[in-house]
Amino acid sequence: MSSWWTPPEVLAVADRLEPGREESARELWHELALPGEDILADLFAALTRERASLRQEYERLFVGPGPVPCPPYEAVWHTDRPRHEEGMVTGEATEEVLRLYASLGLRVRSGASELPDHLAIELEALAYAWKTGASTAEADLLLGAHLACWLPPFCASVIGRTELTFYKSLATLTLMCVQAWAAERGVVECLADSGRTMSQTVGGAGGSVEKF
Repeated sequence: MSSWWTPPEVLAVADRLEPGREESARELWHELALPGEDILADLFAALTRERASLRQEYERLFVGPGPVPCPPYEAVWHTDRPRHEEGMVTGEATEEVLRLYASLGLRVRSGASELPDHLAIELEALAYAWKTGASTAEADLLLGAHLACWLPPFCASVIGRTELTFYKSLATLTLMCVQAWAAERGVVECLADSGRTMSQTVGGAGGSVEKF
């Protein structure tokens, strides 16, 4: 899922490398009993139908130039919203996820084009933690205190600001999955609202994070 939140040309390369991507995704969805199989079908149909429009819409929603309606960075939607309104996109949440990645034995690749709290990177780190069984506690913290906390307003913004079915479906599907995962694992969501702090956390994936 993380690659779907990357620039469309990255997604196109993934499609060429994985010609059975849609079938594999459907099988995985069914195997894991994930929600939103109908939305997954809409997403893949839109990926074909709207491909020519994805780059322009990706830049308008997430990149700019200038202010963008849906910045894909946790710090913007989390505890640092006032700083974003002053033109800043980094904040406490950015440093928190960096420390969390380190506790998982990960680091953001040198030269990575995105900030550490980009949605794609957080999803990638979560997938790594679950795949390797690196640390259940850290994975649950990334899920409950981070992703499940800032994705509701972010995904609502994407759904309300785009006309493309692909990004509407992607935002809906991502939020459904994160909330289902949080419920399944029984993690406490939005710990930031009660003063959570990453300083209490005890301390290679592909894409933007790598094992050190």
